[in-house]
Amino acid sequence: MSNLSEYAKIFRVLGHPDRIRILRVIKEFGEVYVCELVEALGISFYSVSKHLKELRFAGLLKESRRGRFVMYSFSELDEAKRGFICCLLSIDDSIISEDIERFKVVTRSKRPICLEEVNVEENKEKDIKGV
Repeated sequence: MSNLSEYAKIFRVLGHPDRIRILRVIKEFGEVYVCELVEALGISFYSVSKHLKELRFAGLLKESRRGRFVMYSFSELDEAKRGFICCLLSIDDSIISEDIERFKVVTRSKRPICLEEVNVEENKEKDIKGV
């Protein structure tokens, strides 16, 4: 795919404010669980999943599984794309500030529970495999 096509795909996917909100939270926190985004942003699970799929398709995000949970983080981007995304995400907006504050609360209350469940799931998989 040519660079022009890649950039067109990125511009298209960034045309929705909720996708920018999602990217800003991921920029701030590195890796995020889908369930954390749902609660912090007040968007339905279906919508968050759909937005994440679009962002992944555009090459901006990657996913990793932790037990039955899926975490999202930024993909490795070339310098030009990284600079463009950082510039876009540097906007100062009250909605984004509120999202980040809510996300802090959500991660303080839920992340230890999610991580505990992930550890239990991973231990079950190890037991099954005999590792």
